[in-house]
Amino acid sequence: MGGDELLDDGEFVSQHDFLVGVGDQRLRRRLAALVRENGGTLTSVVHPSAVVAPDVRIGVGTVVLAGSVINTGAALGDLVIVQIGATVDHDDVLEDGVQVCPGAVVIADVPLDVTAVGSHAKIIKHR
Repeated sequence: MGGDELLDDGEFVSQHDFLVGVGDQRLRRRLAALVRENGGTLTSVVHPSAVVAPDVRIGVGTVVLAGSVINTGAALGDLVIVQIGATVDHDDVLEDGVQVCPGAVVIADVPLDVTAVGSHAKIIKHR
């Protein structure tokens, strides 16, 4: 459709919903800000094969990809990406912009505000 310059076109932006699936958190935030500043709407997407508990909060512009599991009580902030096969356990909170990479498991029960959880990483809260 075009490059970043389209995000400066208020007429174009107002006629579309946007999803920013860029892995780089800073770039994702910048592009989302351009959409918002120009009157656009950010949308969220959950892949049909993802398993998401009915009480999970999913923020604006968040992407939940195939095979991922988001358990009860979890909260995903705005512009979060949960990659293929990742798991976010019950009551976990992913702050705005966090990316959980493929196969990673988050079992922390604490707010997570790191930029990214690497592929196949395990984040576990020790008591």
